[in-house]
Amino acid sequence: MNACRRGSPDANSPEPQGSFEKILYTEYWKATFGQVHRKKLSELIKASASFPPESLILDLGCGDGIVSVALAQASGTTVIGMDLSPVLLKAACQKIEHVILCDLEGKIPLRDNTVDGVICSDIVEHIADVDNLLKESYSVLKNGGMLIMSVPNLASIFDRIALLLGFQPFQLEVSRFGKFGDIRGWKRPVVGHIRGFTLRAIKQLLEYHGFSVKSVKGTCGASEGFIRLMDKLIEHFPSIASELVIIATKSDKKPQLEDDIG
Repeated sequence: MNACRRGSPDANSPEPQGSFEKILYTEYWKATFGQVHRKKLSELIKASASFPPESLILDLGCGDGIVSVALAQASGTTVIGMDLSPVLLKAACQKIEHVILCDLEGKIPLRDNTVDGVICSDIVEHIADVDNLLKESYSVLKNGGMLIMSVPNLASIFDRIALLLGFQPFQLEVSRFGKFGDIRGWKRPVVGHIRGFTLRAIKQLLEYHGFSVKSVKGTCGASEGFIRLMDKLIEHFPSIASELVIIATKSDKKPQLEDDIG
């Protein structure tokens, strides 16, 4: 683990190249919580307020640390930020003390039963091996530890309408070169959504991996104008809301996953 005061991630480390990676690791991140997802950030902060000040929280895919610092300030906890991007982690070092450069597709470099909470904010839709990420999150969490997750809702009312009209759902992309099939036109920046989750699917997935879902809230998505007004009304109905914020806890009984059988 890097302690920012003793040396931050090397800004000269290889950063993902190409327009897709640039959008995903820099431009998209700045827009996500800085502008259109303030309500989602507020829900994440509320959820983290229950952590005692001595808690250790792991923020997976922390980006530049905007969520990490908000959680730390709200709860007084120690937050470890973890991300794939050296450049974003260098920025995170200006906000939080501890960061780890790590590919979330692999093993989380922490001991088992170490952290009191895991934040997974708009990450799972970018991950190919979501099962591994949840398995690793379960391992590093203490018994009874909390997983706070936000994720786009593939079954939002707007995605349902798009599908009904024969267009690609907004929350799922088919290419890294454009948003092909999008009702708004394909020449829009991609954000790397390779996985899509309905409320039913994400709840079942979490339960399969040994988590007990405690609460689900809907939030607004990246919408503007009249659509955003509709979005704010729809957020009261999580199953069709644009975004979901889920709180789950690690159960005492470890799940028996398929890879562990035999």
